[in-house]
This record gives sequence, C-alpha cells and structure tokens, in this order.
Amino acid sequence: MATNAAQYELLDPPKDGISKVRFANQSNNLAVTSWDSTCRLYNVHDRKMKQKWTLPGAVLDCAYSQDDLYIASGGLARQFVLHNVEAGSMRTCGSHLGPISCIEFNDHSNQFVSGSWDTVVSLWDQRSKEAKIATTSCGKKVFAMACALHHIIVGTADRKVFIYDVRNLNRPLQDRESNLKHQTRDIQTNNTKDGFLLTSVEGRVAVEYLNLSKEWQDKKFAFKCHRHTDKETQSQTVYPVNCASFHPSYGTFVTGGCDGLVNVWDGANKKRICQFPQFATSIASVDFNRDGRFLAIGVSYTWEQGEKPDIPPDQICIRNVRESEIQPKKKSARI
Repeated sequence: MATNAAQYELLDPPKDGISKVRFANQSNNLAVTSWDSTCRLYNVHDRKMKQKWTLPGAVLDCAYSQDDLYIASGGLARQFVLHNVEAGSMRTCGSHLGPISCIEFNDHSNQFVSGSWDTVVSLWDQRSKEAKIATTSCGKKVFAMACALHHIIVGTADRKVFIYDVRNLNRPLQDRESNLKHQTRDIQTNNTKDGFLLTSVEGRVAVEYLNLSKEWQDKKFAFKCHRHTDKETQSQTVYPVNCASFHPSYGTFVTGGCDGLVNVWDGANKKRICQFPQFATSIASVDFNRDGRFLAIGVSYTWEQGEKPDIPPDQICIRNVRESEIQPKKKSARI
C-alpha cells in the first residue's frame, strides 16, 4: 500500500508550477494550488485526486476553513474564490484590485484573510452573503502572511512586517523591518503562537517573537541555510528558502529551498536535525498534516534562474515522517 512507503508521489499532479500544498485540519485531505489555474483536492492515502476546480488564472495560495468544509483560493485573476468541499462547487465572493498572493484562515475570528499585491489585506466571512467584511492597506505589496491567535502577520515588499489585530484592522499593532536583508518568501507561526519565522530569497531564516519586551526580543536569531560551497573554488551558491512548516507535536520545523533540499531544524536548540535526499528541482511548498506523521512536499521549479530547458515535471510527494527525522536531538549539526 502506498502509505506504507517512506515516500511516495500523488497521482495527477499539476502541469505548470505548484504554488501551495495545504493539509486539512481534521483529515489527510491535501489541497494543492498551481500556476495551471487549478485548485486540486487529494486523498493522500489512495494517492488520487478527489476534486479539481479550474479558475480564470494562476492560483497562488489556498487555505481551509476550521471545519474543513471550505477551501478558499486566490491568484492572478484577483478573485477570492470559495470551494465547497462536499458539494464540489465554487463561488466567487469578491475581489482585489491586484493578484491575491496569500490566503490564511484565522481560527480566532473564524474568518479567511487574503493579502494582495494591491497592498490590501481583507477579511472574509464564508457564512455571510457579503463575504468581505473588512479591509486595510499596508501600503506595500503583500508577499507572505500567517495567523497567530488574534494576530495577522503580514510580510511585504521592502522587507516590512506588519502585525494586525484581526478585531481591528484600522492600523497595525506593530510595524517592523525584517532583520533579513532581502525579500520575504514565507512566514510561519510556531506552535505556541508567540513567535514566527521568516524565510527569504537570500538563503536565510529568521526566528522572531511577537512580544516586544527586551526579554523576548533577545531570543530572536537568524541563520544561514540552503547554500552550497564548491569544494574546489570555495565559491558559494545561495538559494532562496521558499517555504517552511512547523511539526505540530515537537515544534521543530522544516524548510524547503531552490536547491531541491528539505532540511529539518530544532530552533530551540539552534541545530539541524537532518536533511532529506535531494529532489530534482526546487521545493515550492511544504506542510505537515494534523498529527505530523505526513509531510507534503511540492516539488516544482520556481523560476529563480529564469527560463531553463528540460525542467523536471512537478511532483507532490508525501513523506512518512519518522521520529528520528523530526524529534529534537542532543547531537546534530549546529545552525
């Protein structure tokens, strides 16, 4: 049976660039969005696609509602689309003036959140006919987003990080500048929801905390990763860190880079736990399932080197995660 294998691929992957892999909250269904203008739903146990919705343009992100009854998606068509998982239907609830780059679900308010290149962050209530219930402009293109309790953490152009209270979007609670020197690629909140990490195009990850007190801010740090040093010339190639995901039990996390590698990190002890075998091309997206037994890996060239001949086909890989690969260790390579 496929799910007994250490790692296996799902059938019928997207044809043109995976943008997001996202596990459901209460099952092992996996939503996958793509530049081929589709949002797909898979059952990772039988490897098969259950649903496929075709949208007017490339789909850049998606998120599940807390009860898993809905998947929201958005992309270059600028439309916020709600997919009914049980009925297989979809409806357009509203739009942004620019492409929608980020979709999240805020459990605290039971609402979807979207972020766009039009600089706007919007709240959506799937239970309401009017759907869009609040908006705010952070003044810069939104590149990454995450939710932690009542906080919305927004990473934008010019290395800015804005933190909003979902109960009042009028102005950000915090206006920060990333301590990474280049563009933010992903934001993920930790399991205790008191901190988050940023990944960037410069082959670095930053671990940050919401509390602005000196005690908490002294804990933050950044580290280099997804870099390759040529043994002969000693020249170093730096790869963008496209994505990250926290393990739901251990609080360790994985990062995926344009070097085709997935690394596992113990942030609390500032150590690398392990590295999975290299994939044929970039890691576009990663996500742990609800109990951390499975890791979904979207393998897809992310155009960091421009047009290339013979690009490897997209893959959605499911890894059966062993405790030895994800549990913190006393002895491992230091960050």
